[in-house]
Amino acid sequence: EAKTVFGHHAITQSDAKGNQLDLLFSEAFHGLAAEVDALLGISGSIVTLCEEIKQLERRYFTLDNFISVFWGLLSNVQHEFGQALPRKEGIYHRIDPRVNYDFLKNLGKGTYGLVKLAKNKRTKGKRAVKIISKEKMRYAMDQLQMEIDHLCDLDHPHIVKLYEYYDDPENVYLVQDFCSGGDVSQAIYNRHLTGNRFAEKWVADVMAQVMSAVAHVHARGIVHMDIKSPNIMLMPSKSTLMPVDVDDSGAATMPKDFEKPHVVLIDLGVAQLFSPGNFTHNRPIGTPATMAPE
Repeated sequence: EAKTVFGHHAITQSDAKGNQLDLLFSEAFHGLAAEVDALLGISGSIVTLCEEIKQLERRYFTLDNFISVFWGLLSNVQHEFGQALPRKEGIYHRIDPRVNYDFLKNLGKGTYGLVKLAKNKRTKGKRAVKIISKEKMRYAMDQLQMEIDHLCDLDHPHIVKLYEYYDDPENVYLVQDFCSGGDVSQAIYNRHLTGNRFAEKWVADVMAQVMSAVAHVHARGIVHMDIKSPNIMLMPSKSTLMPVDVDDSGAATMPKDFEKPHVVLIDLGVAQLFSPGNFTHNRPIGTPATMAPE
């Protein structure tokens, strides 16, 4: 995006050796600043542009100069205005969640606890409640808090939503979306057993939605670091409209090939905040079979 904006206002000139260079001169800053302001939802970027050009002691930016300035503006926007409506307030409760929810069947089990299907006593809406044992998690509570912070900061239709979380002496409870269709890993396994293939359109829909979720995560300076098929949940699109219509058994409603799937990316427990050139971890994080080779 920065390169595109730069191209709208840059001028191509030749240097002493005849090389073609794209340069953005200070005379174009007012038009440039207006476009940057509209793109980032801010005002006053002209001030930053003028301050930066003064430090360079010349009348133009190269593309690298502008990308550096653009990144600084984007970082400030995220820091100051990244969440217009903070969701951390009012979603934390130091009580037993059974005050507000009826716990139904088990949906899954992991290293630190289990996931249960629950029904809100007031709204009758179905939620997945991730129950995490403090005893089992005692050496990884920072990781749990990081996951909660990330879920509070992110708000996207294809990223699991944290509605509220509870804390009692034994457990932490994360109340999240209930994804009735299981995960992509199970869907692949089921197809393998029957010898059938997914329709190309169905696969394309799933991938496009995953990419949309990843773009949202990256735009907020976070890297997921553990994207794999078990962390991609599925449900038919029509099921996302009426979560209360799922029966109490929690029976999975796997989307069919003729239905547009709805994808939800989960598990941000190992996600990290990112800024260029800042590599704070000197060890691999994620799942070896699915992490990037580098």
